[in-house]
Amino acid sequence: MELVLPAHAELKNNSSTVTISPVGSVSAKSIIKGTNKQQVHSDTSLIKLLEITRMADMMQSVSGTQSDMMAFIIESTLKQEDLEQMTAKQRQEMMRVLTQYSQQMLAETNKATVEMAQKHFITVAKNHYTQAEVDAQIAFYNTEVGQSILDKQPKLMQEYMKVLTPEVIEIANATREKLTPQLEKDLEAIFR
Repeated sequence: MELVLPAHAELKNNSSTVTISPVGSVSAKSIIKGTNKQQVHSDTSLIKLLEITRMADMMQSVSGTQSDMMAFIIESTLKQEDLEQMTAKQRQEMMRVLTQYSQQMLAETNKATVEMAQKHFITVAKNHYTQAEVDAQIAFYNTEVGQSILDKQPKLMQEYMKVLTPEVIEIANATREKLTPQLEKDLEAIFR
């Protein structure tokens, strides 16, 4: 027995009413195998998917995580040997200035980044999702379970990045320290 799902070609939003127009049906098996080639042809349903999955909120969360990562990078930079000669007050002031700068930079680029991300998502999603797949995601994220997952995702990503970032930076620093002597030798050889 094969599950058959309705496929929808277009979402129309007239202020307070959303209309979904059915255009046929598609089997669940064809969605999974990718044999249904009814690609998404309107931006409306993809915008609806972005709205229901709270993509703008997720971008804000990523922006906050980037700010945290920048602060961590700044903090780890301030611990390096070449800055050890600074007084505690100078380090604190430098941290304040760099943090303020990074927050201002993120705030000013955030709106443009969200708009750009939406535009590129729509373009790329049209190449990969069928209309039925978009409709299925919209239907899922409209459920209680879907909303619960969306509620938890920002916090999950923040915690994940807080755990991951220091380890990634530690690995990158260790790798840099390991490779720098050979890099310096190779560069010196070029200029001899």
